[in-house]
Amino acid sequence: MDRLGELEQLRRRAGRISARLCDLIEGNLPPDDNDPLSRLADPVLAFTRVATAIRRIVALEEQIDEDAETRAERLAEEAAKKAAAKAAAETARAADSFHKTIRVNRHVTRKFLRDDIRARDGDMTRVHREMLLNDLTADLDDLDYVGDPDALIAQLAKELDDIVGPPPVNGGAAPRPKPPRGWKPVSAQDVSALLVQNVDTVRRRLSRMADG
Repeated sequence: MDRLGELEQLRRRAGRISARLCDLIEGNLPPDDNDPLSRLADPVLAFTRVATAIRRIVALEEQIDEDAETRAERLAEEAAKKAAAKAAAETARAADSFHKTIRVNRHVTRKFLRDDIRARDGDMTRVHREMLLNDLTADLDDLDYVGDPDALIAQLAKELDDIVGPPPVNGGAAPRPKPPRGWKPVSAQDVSALLVQNVDTVRRRLSRMADG
């Protein structure tokens, strides 16, 4: 039995004693030498003391009730904080994984473009080639490096066709580079982390889609 149960049981007993004392004081309790109440020298004083004890028991019950409620609220608050911290840690982990994947995909894309430019124009200087690379990728954001790379590569290759010209096709020309190797897929969880932490990136992408 818990503390509240014990107090309730004690309060009920004190209530029964109080009722019998009241009957004794009012003369409604028949004399009984075996009844301890009948031997009380001052039943009114005893009644007052029992009534005071009952009030204290009730106050203690209310205090314990309040303490239990406060404790429940504290435990619920602690659980909510732990859940929020766990969710934040998971979001941070997913975001870190996402950005690492994006860095890899950005790197292999630039490597592909660098090799493709060499295949198209072997005489282009390194400085000119890097400037062209930067121009080609300047408008790309993280979402461009998510999913299948074929569409992105096709888009960039078309831009190179317009800027540098198509790749050579005769037998003596350098072969066109293969699609990028090492491209990493991005999980849905990592994309969710991007949506949480990079709202501005998503807005820019939606704006570009609307303008297009």
